[in-house]
Amino acid sequence: MPRVLFVRDGAVRGVVASPGVQPTEVAELLVRVAARPPAPPRGQALEVLRDVDRERWRSSVTAIAAEVRDGLYEKAVLATSRELGGDGAVGVGPALARLRRGYPHCHLFSFTCGEATFLGASPELLVALEAGTVTALGLAGSAGRGATGDEDRRLGRALLESAKDRIEHETVVRAIREALSGATSSLRAPNQPRLRRLRNIQHLATEISGRVLPGIGVLDLVQRLHPTPAVCGWPTKVAREVIAAHEDFDRGWYAGPIGWVDGEGDGEFAVGLRSALVRDTRAWLFAGNGIMGDSDPAAELAEVELKFSPLAEALAGAPA
Repeated sequence: MPRVLFVRDGAVRGVVASPGVQPTEVAELLVRVAARPPAPPRGQALEVLRDVDRERWRSSVTAIAAEVRDGLYEKAVLATSRELGGDGAVGVGPALARLRRGYPHCHLFSFTCGEATFLGASPELLVALEAGTVTALGLAGSAGRGATGDEDRRLGRALLESAKDRIEHETVVRAIREALSGATSSLRAPNQPRLRRLRNIQHLATEISGRVLPGIGVLDLVQRLHPTPAVCGWPTKVAREVIAAHEDFDRGWYAGPIGWVDGEGDGEFAVGLRSALVRDTRAWLFAGNGIMGDSDPAAELAEVELKFSPLAEALAGAPA
């Protein structure tokens, strides 16, 4: 546990001190933090050490789409990675600061184990539980942002009207509702998705909420939901086998649940998307797409590039 924890919850701000920490130590730390102006974040040039195998990606998308059309399964999520490297250690702190500015409405996270740090700005809530109310987010179906307001609205309308994206989205929402049904007394979800717009991409989104049954904690809900069809596919067992056959890397923490839980069993977990793994001078970016029967390999590859860009820019110090 941290010796001193800074907490911000809505308008409430405070400090939690672990047992044994003296009030004077906390006071000195506060004075030191307040007196030190934040240094302007600096980036560094990062070189692509291992890129996406584009030919293999296109071949996999074509094969998966054909199997979906043949009715073998409804959807599989194909992911890939890109390895970057620089002359010095990759700055995690400055990268998080850039993500906070560029993606203020996403779930920012940074988790360190040993020499590896997993960080990102995820647009997708897996599940949250507070005072008996459970909230989950179905997020599937993507499009880029327009250079002008008119183009942006046109792309948004096209996404809302896309049969491929609507079917993919409805598969995710249906699976979330089924997973939560045994742990809740009621569930509510709108019939139509809305657009969730981020700086460089927009998604179809549906918020699902309800009342949890007594004795159910947030970790119970995480176990029921993960992996959702948004990161695995549907049906889950078959989609896992498809992923194992086509992906050439270990996902590790990518697409896993990341969040917090308190002593009452409440908490909030996001899906570890728009993320990167950093180890000293190297970083690995991750991105994935839901492949449906009418998925186009070139369009799916372009979407991967969109999903790489938040972390690539943040790690290299590119302007938001």
